[in-house]
Amino acid sequence: MITELINANRIMDAHIVAKNEYVRNNASEKAFNDYFELCLQIAQYPIEIETRKFFVSEADQALSYYSEHVVMDEDTLKSILSYKEKLFEVTDQIRSLENGQRTAYVSKVKESNDQVLTVLASIKGKLHTAKDQTEFDKLLLDLASQEKVLLKDFFDEDQQALYDVMTREFSSLISAKMEQLAYSANVEYNRKAVADFRKAFTLFKSNEAKYISSDTSLFNLVSKHLFIYDAGKLFNETLIYYNHVYSYIFSKLNDDGKYTLTKYSIDAEKIIQ
Repeated sequence: MITELINANRIMDAHIVAKNEYVRNNASEKAFNDYFELCLQIAQYPIEIETRKFFVSEADQALSYYSEHVVMDEDTLKSILSYKEKLFEVTDQIRSLENGQRTAYVSKVKESNDQVLTVLASIKGKLHTAKDQTEFDKLLLDLASQEKVLLKDFFDEDQQALYDVMTREFSSLISAKMEQLAYSANVEYNRKAVADFRKAFTLFKSNEAKYISSDTSLFNLVSKHLFIYDAGKLFNETLIYYNHVYSYIFSKLNDDGKYTLTKYSIDAEKIIQ
C-alpha cells in the first residue's frame, strides 16, 4: 500500500501509513526500514527547511527506538550503523542547505542595509539644506521610514560604526536645524509685523479724523494691522517701531479713545506663528 501511495504521489498519506505500520510492528525491520527510508526520502525533497528537519527528527526517533528494542546481533548492528550514516548524511545536507540559505539571506540583508544607509546619508544632506518647516518635516518622515527598514541585528562592524556616527550627526543636525528654521520663521513673522505696523501708521496719518471720530474705523485698523502680533515673538527693533506707531496713534486720541485703543490691544486675536 505504501508503494502504491508513493507512486500516486500521495507522499504524506504514505508517511501516515508507514508510521502506523511501524508503530504496530516496532520489532519488524521491514516496517522500520520502510518508515525510516520514507522519512529520509521526504526530508530530501525541495520543501521548507523546517518540514525537512521534522522528517529527519521522525527518522531519528524511529531509529533510536528501534535500536533500543530490536534483538541485537552483528548483522543488526551493521544495519543500524548504516541507518545512522544515512541519517547523518541527510542531516548534513539539510544543515548545509540551511547555512547556505542563511548566508544568502545575510548577504541580501547586508546589501539592503548598505542601500538604506546610503539613503540616510542623502537625507542628512537634504536636511542640512532644507529651506522651510514643510520640507524639513517631510524629510524627518522619510528618515523615520528608512530607519524602520534597517535590520540592525545584521550590521557588520563597518555598518554599525557608520550608523553610530550618523545617529550622532542626525541628532545634532536636527536640533540645529530646528533652531535655524524657528529663527527664520520668526524673521518672517517680524518682517510681516513691521510691514503691517507701517501700513497702520500710514493709513492713520492719511485720515486721522476718520479714525479718531469712529471707533469702528479705529478697531478695523488696529485689529488688522497693529494688535495681531505676539509681542513675545517680536525682536527689540520691531517692538521699538511698534511703540513708535502705537504712541503716535495713542497721542492723537482723547481719554475715551485712549481707553478704547488700550482695550482693543488686549482683546485683539493674535497671529499664531
